[in-house]
Amino acid sequence: SIEECLDEAPTLSKFASSTIRFLFIPVIAIGTLLFYAYILKFIALWNIPGETPSYFVIGFMIYMLVLVTVMYPVRLAAEPSFEKRFTKIIPAACLPLVILMSIDISNMISKLGIDTEYIYAIALNIYFYAIIAILLIEKISRKMRYIAIVFCAMFFILTQTPFSAPNINAHIWESSIENALAEQNR
Repeated sequence: SIEECLDEAPTLSKFASSTIRFLFIPVIAIGTLLFYAYILKFIALWNIPGETPSYFVIGFMIYMLVLVTVMYPVRLAAEPSFEKRFTKIIPAACLPLVILMSIDISNMISKLGIDTEYIYAIALNIYFYAIIAILLIEKISRKMRYIAIVFCAMFFILTQTPFSAPNINAHIWESSIENALAEQNR
């Protein structure tokens, strides 16, 4: 009955639990370590090759979000486990990667100027910070709901309001043209 289903906490099957533990968690752990090595290289050489780190961080954060979502029943389990600790550690471990993405975006904007693509990248970067904050705050009980709400709000703002990315881009270009014309008339 429905009452029995509501009383029982959801659980992962043995196959799903084993697959997560022995396949997906090692992949994300190795990926995190490789990103940390890249960050150390970046600090040593102070050179980011184009937009590549941002694309990798976007893919990595989507992978992390899917993995944390699939591991939702593990977070509800009463007994402590490796997976439960992992769901608490991995968002904090991803924070330096999102910071790297912020540096990469600011580097590209300073080189090439603002564009609609970079406005979307900035919004996605802010969304990743929000995901990490939501996952790290223990008092939030329904984390996935808040992540979805933040996504919907940012999607609405970036597509339907005066703050939409194309409107911001058009305003920036108009003001830069006006400034250039004002400089010529002096």
